[in-house]
Amino acid sequence: MQAKQPSLLLVDVDATFRAVLGMALSKRGFAVSGAADVAEALILATQNPPEYAVVDLKMPGDSGLRLVTQLKQLDENTRIVMLTGYASIATEIEAIKLGPRITWQTLSKWMKSSPRSIAMTVTPMWA
Repeated sequence: MQAKQPSLLLVDVDATFRAVLGMALSKRGFAVSGAADVAEALILATQNPPEYAVVDLKMPGDSGLRLVTQLKQLDENTRIVMLTGYASIATEIEAIKLGPRITWQTLSKWMKSSPRSIAMTVTPMWA
């Protein structure tokens, strides 16, 4: 009998990026569900609170920080990695204040173009 795969919510507006990163994380043993924005992510998370989440900071509408707050209300043990190419000290501080299970990962342009590199970087953070 196989062990249950840990659930992972992947939220990014870029559909191609989301699909490729989702495949890379699936190959690393996660049951990935994807969303394009905060509203869609909240629907998925409410139905099945994820054990892990990878959330982009900048999305149309609500910020990824709002989603992090909501995910923590659903399950305070959810381990979250925030991705952004638009880091600022103020935003990093705000993300850190949201809790100890949140990791901040600023992406360089090359990394955003390589979702597999992100999967290799993110997965060990949860070990």
